[in-house]
Amino acid sequence: MLYLFLLTTLGFAAATYYYFQQFQQSQTNQHKLKERVGNLEREQKQLKQIYSKYDDIVSKEAFINKLDLDISLRQAQISDLRDQYEQVNTKIAALKAQLETLEEQENFQTIAFYQPKYDFQDSAQFQERLESIRNIQKQFIKDGL
Repeated sequence: MLYLFLLTTLGFAAATYYYFQQFQQSQTNQHKLKERVGNLEREQKQLKQIYSKYDDIVSKEAFINKLDLDISLRQAQISDLRDQYEQVNTKIAALKAQLETLEEQENFQTIAFYQPKYDFQDSAQFQERLESIRNIQKQFIKDGL
């Protein structure tokens, strides 16, 4: 029995030693893992710092792209405005030409120059004929025709 007791105690001691070794190995592994996690966290912080330097570049690139788009839109607007400007200048030139013609005609009328469009010798005859036509029209209105 003593032999059995020694054998059991020896088995128990061996098992305890084995579990103690396993426990120490687990603690060592845990310590290594904590150390590795710490290293990875430090690496992550370093990478974040490095990437944060480049965040400005990425946002600047997006800003530059936005500005390029804005520039192209503004250039299109400028082109449209130039076309409208040319059209307006063309209309102004045409209206100036018409105005000059009308001013010339007005000047002729003020000095009683008659440009014959009908079979009258001068503007006085034309004016007399116009007065008679108007009188005839007035008479038609009075007569109810």
